[in-house]
Amino acid sequence: MNRLLISIALAATLLLATSCRHSLTSYVDPFIGTGGHGHTFPGAILPFGQIQASPDTRLDGWDGCGGYHYSDDTIYGFSHTHLSGTGVSDYGDLLLMPCVVRGAWPETLSRTGYCSHFSHKSEKAWPGYYRVVLDRNRVMAELTVTPRTALHRYTFPNGEGKSVVIDLQHRDVVISSGIRQLDTMIGGEMRHLIVGHRISAAWNPEQHFYFAIECGAPLDDIEYYKDDRPFDADHVEGENCKAIVRFGGNAKEVTLRVAISAVDIDGAVGNLLVEEVTDFAKARREADRTWENALGKIEIEGGSRESRTNFYTALYHCMTAPYLYSDADGRYRAMRRGDSSDYSIEHVSDGHRQYTVFSIWDTYRALHPLLNIIEPERSGDFVYTMMDHYRHSGELTMWELASHETHCMIGYHANAVILDAFRTGVIDNHYLGCDSIRPGQLHEMVNAMCATSNLPMLGRMEYARDGLLSSEYENESVSKTLEYAYDDWCIYEMMRLLGQSRDSNTLHFSDSLSNAYMRRQQSWKNLMDGDGFMHPRRNGAFTTPFDPTEVNNHFTEANSWQYSTYVPHDVQGWASMMGGDEQAAGFLDSLFGSSSQMSGRDQSDITGLIGQYAHGNEPSHHAAYLYAYLGQQWKTAALVRRLCLEMYHATPDGLCGNEDCGQMSAWYVMSAMGLYPVCPGSGQYVIGSPLFDKVTIHLPNDKHITIEANNQSSDNCYIQSATIDGEPLDKAYITTEELFSNPTIIFQMGPTPNKQWASAADSRPRQQPDTKYKPITRAPIFADWQQSFDSVAEVRILNIGSQDTKADSIYYTLDGSRPTRASLPY
Repeated sequence: MNRLLISIALAATLLLATSCRHSLTSYVDPFIGTGGHGHTFPGAILPFGQIQASPDTRLDGWDGCGGYHYSDDTIYGFSHTHLSGTGVSDYGDLLLMPCVVRGAWPETLSRTGYCSHFSHKSEKAWPGYYRVVLDRNRVMAELTVTPRTALHRYTFPNGEGKSVVIDLQHRDVVISSGIRQLDTMIGGEMRHLIVGHRISAAWNPEQHFYFAIECGAPLDDIEYYKDDRPFDADHVEGENCKAIVRFGGNAKEVTLRVAISAVDIDGAVGNLLVEEVTDFAKARREADRTWENALGKIEIEGGSRESRTNFYTALYHCMTAPYLYSDADGRYRAMRRGDSSDYSIEHVSDGHRQYTVFSIWDTYRALHPLLNIIEPERSGDFVYTMMDHYRHSGELTMWELASHETHCMIGYHANAVILDAFRTGVIDNHYLGCDSIRPGQLHEMVNAMCATSNLPMLGRMEYARDGLLSSEYENESVSKTLEYAYDDWCIYEMMRLLGQSRDSNTLHFSDSLSNAYMRRQQSWKNLMDGDGFMHPRRNGAFTTPFDPTEVNNHFTEANSWQYSTYVPHDVQGWASMMGGDEQAAGFLDSLFGSSSQMSGRDQSDITGLIGQYAHGNEPSHHAAYLYAYLGQQWKTAALVRRLCLEMYHATPDGLCGNEDCGQMSAWYVMSAMGLYPVCPGSGQYVIGSPLFDKVTIHLPNDKHITIEANNQSSDNCYIQSATIDGEPLDKAYITTEELFSNPTIIFQMGPTPNKQWASAADSRPRQQPDTKYKPITRAPIFADWQQSFDSVAEVRILNIGSQDTKADSIYYTLDGSRPTRASLPY
């Protein structure tokens, strides 16, 4: 009897513990980032899904890029495509808005006639679900999603006048659009659909969008409008097309299913029919289950409620973009080549899913390295998509949006995504059990990386020719030089790794090619001045006057302070040119410790300031981790913890800058776990300051990574000691091999720094020097340069050389030809 009572008590305790366990989705707040300048949206999505059903409260403006801003109190309707956290506006396709219409519409069909006031008190957002009460007609609108469809459920105050407005003019400029009914027999059943298209111009100058709507209530009538006036026909086409759909019956609820496609109406109909979840409540439960499984790839223990909310909301945002783009039948709209009118759709994804919305200048830094760990199969699809972009357009992805290369931002950072995917085994089966790629495909990837780096655009040819991009050729010359150099290191490193692989006989790259990229990766050296700043150059000289706090067109959304530490692939070389580790650490101290006052133009992206460091934008996201390279990991720990606590909050304005398709959140996820990829593709993750007592990362094939932080608290941010699988860990980084070996990493935390931990030279992260590596001779630096002069001007050349050698001879020409050793000696 006693054993029975004990068993019952244990079972009851277990049941209570299970019922009290918070679901991971309960920690997600989709409203985080919808205020301030986060530019996120709160609507219903699935991880990397094709459709983003969300309310639209803002029609234009920088803070309307996501279509919604928390400070607004008017909803225009619910559209089906949205960008998350970008700095440029697009999307917002197919606006639907429920309203009550009794009799004829009383005025022209404009948004002022159907928009509605709302209150945040009636709003709820959950992963995969959104709800709001529209005050105008007291209609409750609910949204949920499947991977390719959105479900709308509208509850009207009574059964009369139930109507839905379809607005295809909403937001950007419409090139062509149309709405019609389609009655089709499927499986012996007549299906009544509303279908249409919308071709529009915004950031993407020709975005194709097609849709299919199935109504779950009796359809009374469709009234078409053209240019906001009634249009008496059985369909409507033009640049300003709308419709009112009226529903009969006495039921208060109307349910709609919406599918979209970038290919054609058949693609939208196919997507609608392949996902036959018609019950709204069931779809919502499945969406919640999908998100619970996705978020469960990383489990955390400990930490405050706010930090857990920040973490899982950040992880949620990391699973927003890129978006699924190929239809259920595998078809997708291909990238066009340059200005060509060829926008072919006769493409079917070959064994992978196609994706869109690649904000790579942002996301190569932490988002893609994170997804390479927790989403390897999908990350492989991302790489295959980028290769398809190359095959169709002649270049790898830069900032792609719905089959259009925007060429926004800088660099050719698809190289970094491919290298890191290769390094982590995503595309070559090193660790994660993914399908291997044939040697020929790897060779094609390197060819694509090289071809993209040498395109005659954005100063790439001048940069490759001169070893730097001089400002007379191109704006943002400093930023481009630095980021091109890192991207070229990715090419060189990919060649080096493949040359050492098991397929080295079939993956040979010429010495002249690899040597060219060995030199190009060192181009950053040609910009560093005597004070350690990355300094713009013009006509061979450093520009004057020069103020490192000035925000100007030599830098991409930044100033010299924020870019002068950007040498992620050669931190040791950077420190050496600074004069040594102490001088480099002093430069970092000044970066974080100086005044936050800036000069030059106003740049709205530069936010989240600590000194001249700007966490609200990407160029200096790596900087806090550089102390670990210099033997001062404890400074990295303190700064990373400060950034986690000060720059992220569980409020609508809780992000200190644009979310940028997941990068702002990926920085937090990686940093909160205690590891950060300062140099994606290097195979090293730099240790910061873990924010939680325990983190478990679940990998494919039942592998996992366990990171524990004993004695961790808000005050105890410093690592005192560490072990990995029971063995002492006295280095400030973890390698890829260690990360995927089922490790248990345990940190002992404390309130004061252990300045000896990971301080030895062999304990610091560093790139392994290649035996073929040779330092470059720096490009000549002209002193006292004058842009104009009356008659005679003296031109002097400063001492030049590598960081450890001086140039023994300098030769020059006066006729514009390239100097050789046969030219005049200086």
